[in-house]
Order: sequence, then structure tokens, then C-alpha cells
Amino acid sequence: MTTHSPTRLFRASLLLLLLLITYGCGGARRPVIYYNLSQTTTEHRPEIDPHNKILALGIGPIQLPESLSRPQIASRLDNQRLTYSDYNRWSGSLSDDFASVLMENLAAYLPEQTPTALFPWAKHFKPSHRLVVTISQFDGQLGGEIILITRWAITNSEGKEPLITRKSTIRVKANGDQYQDLVSAQSQAVAEFASEIATALATL
Repeated sequence: MTTHSPTRLFRASLLLLLLLITYGCGGARRPVIYYNLSQTTTEHRPEIDPHNKILALGIGPIQLPESLSRPQIASRLDNQRLTYSDYNRWSGSLSDDFASVLMENLAAYLPEQTPTALFPWAKHFKPSHRLVVTISQFDGQLGGEIILITRWAITNSEGKEPLITRKSTIRVKANGDQYQDLVSAQSQAVAEFASEIATALATL
């Protein structure tokens, strides 16, 4: 006759309980939803003179704070605290996504046929100007306000001579309290940021 020690029975019961909690009596696990930023429009549409000195624009690098360099989407609890969702994530690198959507928005303002490329660009691309961006905040509260704070510069082709240096603070109210609304507001913030940059480019 086989006997089982109380310790072994306790461990087996604990394992069964953990499995039930994790999977719930045969139910499916909560799915992860993946998001990306998207190009959108803004009310203010700057126009750049077709004879502007920008012949080709290199965009990047785009620097994110470590707190945002992760797949989980961040939302803000208060001024000091962020929380991260395991079930709502970026579909790729947020830095790359930000740069790509920023380029799409800027391309709509630049004169037609103006080449643009993301850092690091191919050897055959020779920018006349470069845009470098450091992001210090790009988050917000669910159902609240999205805040994008950046320091950025337009430089010469080598990236060594700053022609324009600015700090931008952009605030966009989310239209709902879901993560999709949060990401939509972030996309709108990128569009407004692109509009600010284009307005500055028009002065060159």
C-alpha cells in the first residue's frame, strides 16, 4: 500500500491551486493587445517654401527615457508614478515607431520630392540637414491628458552645428479611458510636434 506524506500532499494541492488560478478552470488566458502610433492630421498646417534650403532631411536619432524603452505601454498614476500594462503593449520599438510616424507627418509639410530618411540612413543618402530629438516624457493618464516633452535641434548635415534648438511641450486630451484612446492621443501629439518642427523649418 502506497502512502503519501502530508508535505507531498500539501505541495501537490498548492500546485493544483496555482494552476487553477493561472488558467481558471479551463478558461482561456487574457489576450495581449498590441498597438502602434499612426499618422494623423493637425489643425495647424505650416507650409514650407518650395525654395527652402532643406534639400534632404535626416531624422534621428530619437532618444527615449529608459522608463519608456520597454514593450509594455506606460500610463501615469500621478506626477511621480507610472504603471505598465502587461496586456497592452507596443507592437515594436516605441522609439522606431515614433521616428517613423514623425517622418510621415513631416513629409506632408516638406516640398514635394524632398528626400527624408531615418537614422541610421544608407550611405547613399546625403542629408542637407538633420533633426535630433530627445524625449523626456511621452505618457499620460487613462481618460486624461497625454504630455509629450522634447528637446530637439535642426543641425547641419554633420549634426555638429545647431541651426535651431527648441524645447516643446505638447498636451493632448484623450477621448476615452481605454488604451486605444491613450495611443490615439499620443499619435495626435506626434502630429502636433511635427507641425512645430515644420514651422521652425520654414524659417531656414
